[in-house]
Amino acid sequence: MPVEASYPLAPDAPSGSSSSSTAGSPARGIVTGSGLLAPFRRGPADFVSGSGLTLIQNMIAQVLGTRASTDYTPGELPWRGSFGSLLHFLRHRPNDAVTRELARVWTTEALARWVPQVRVKEVDARRDTGPLGQPSIILVILRYDIVGSRGEILFRDVPQNVSLLDAAA
Repeated sequence: MPVEASYPLAPDAPSGSSSSSTAGSPARGIVTGSGLLAPFRRGPADFVSGSGLTLIQNMIAQVLGTRASTDYTPGELPWRGSFGSLLHFLRHRPNDAVTRELARVWTTEALARWVPQVRVKEVDARRDTGPLGQPSIILVILRYDIVGSRGEILFRDVPQNVSLLDAAA
């Protein structure tokens, strides 16, 4: 039998958040509870977990970095093929206006579906070299607001960059 759970608003803004990344935001937490952060790593007692803005940013990176299924390809997760985004189709494409528009649409659609507390305001995609000049990466540059359960804006203009490997996996 399924069990329903709800999480109250966190009393404080997440630790380590700077006022520049949450300019104009109220000093409140966000409705998320807590969860494991990727990449998985051990903390003092267990795997490292996070909440608030840190968890939301981790969720965004996970959604954008996971290959979603299409009519022609299976998704990366066998148990939920539709989870993720279509950004993997941007590999080996020229860095032009069409690619940037596809990145904007696919990012906005994926986040609207899988991270509903995020309202995307701006998306840009660029091709860049990885560390030490090796494999090329796709850099997705986001700016978004985080809204609460009643539609109120909790954090404004949060910037985030997500790097996706541009090589066949």
